[in-house]
Amino acid sequence: MLSDVVPKIHVFVVLFNYTNYILMSMMAYGLFMFIAVSGKKYVGSKKKNFMCFIPVIVTSLFITAAYIIDPLFWINEKEELNSLYYPIMFSIPSLYLIAGHI
Repeated sequence: MLSDVVPKIHVFVVLFNYTNYILMSMMAYGLFMFIAVSGKKYVGSKKKNFMCFIPVIVTSLFITAAYIIDPLFWINEKEELNSLYYPIMFSIPSLYLIAGHI
């Protein structure tokens, strides 16, 4: 496995997972906006577009603040993600996908 070859450095593990979360949220937001524009719902003004983007901002700030307060909150000593990270990581993208299809 690649994880046996590449050394796990705490800063890179955190940075990679944070970048992964941001990219996944942005892709889900982009798909949501595409669906919203196609169906002519949820959008129409910059204020509504910004309101739809607020969940990404809030959870990104939450993940960042949790890491600053306690660096081992998301990642344990073995450089593995804790079980709390996965529900938060998938909640906002799932919310966008579900809301886009309703």
